[in-house]
Order: sequence, then structure tokens, then C-alpha cells
Amino acid sequence: MFKIKLLILLLSSILVNCATSLKVNNPKLDLNYISGGVDGVIMDNMLTNSLQNYGLYDDNSRFKLDASISHKSNFFITNIDNTSERNLISSSLKIKIIDQVDNCEIYQSNNEISQFYIVVSSKQFTSNDAAQEKIKTENTENLIKLFLEDYLFNTYDCG
Repeated sequence: MFKIKLLILLLSSILVNCATSLKVNNPKLDLNYISGGVDGVIMDNMLTNSLQNYGLYDDNSRFKLDASISHKSNFFITNIDNTSERNLISSSLKIKIIDQVDNCEIYQSNNEISQFYIVVSSKQFTSNDAAQEKIKTENTENLIKLFLEDYLFNTYDCG
């Protein structure tokens, strides 16, 4: 008899606990301003398209996504006779998702990815600029994919 009473109390405790806390699987999102200048505008378009493709975008959602993207470049020499100069492009994406109704943060991530290219020594070639822009775009796409892979397989609440 004691075990039955204990099980009833445990079950009612679990039911009350589940009823009071809001846990959401993959809530639909609305985007706030994404900082990062031109790179932020490009990322905003990519992120909006990706969220729409997964059915996760809603203009009227209570969940707002705040993000910022930044790219840094760093030159380095890779061999002993100093003839091969490379430019390492590191991209960083910070994302927070805020529940506007409960005024709390339900998700936060900070990812970084990098690639490099071999620098052409002449200023007359535009391949350096083209390589840099291509790497920034690829890094942005990959960072969005990392975010979505993480976001899709979790449950979110304000607790």
C-alpha cells in the first residue's frame, strides 16, 4: 500500500512539473538585426532562407534570434625559405535566441571556423579578393549549418 501511495505522489509530481515548465522542440524563429555590416546582411539572407527551408521561420514568433558575424584575416608563411605566404580567414558566429514573452534566453552558441588561401604576390590580380570573399561566404554557410544541426536536435525552455 505504501508503494502505491508513493508512486501516485511521484506521478502527480511529474505531471505538475511538466505542466508548469514550457519545453519546446525547435520553436519557430524571427530574426532581429544581425550585426556585421555587409557580412551581416549576407548572413541574414542565408539564415532566413535556411530557416524557411526547414519550416522554422515565422515573422510573428515570440522567439527572436540575435546574431553577429565577424571575419578576421591573418597572414602567415608556411615553409622554411619564406616563399609561400597564406592568408587565414577566421569567421566567428555568435547566436542567442530569446523568448520575448518570458524574457529569457533559451539558446546560445559561439562557433568559429577558418580556411586559408595562398596569396598571389601581385596587386594586379584580383584572385586574392575573390578568394577572400569566397571563403567568407563558405564560412558563413558552414556556420549556419553548424547552428541548424545543433538547434534541430534539442529541446528549449527558460529553465
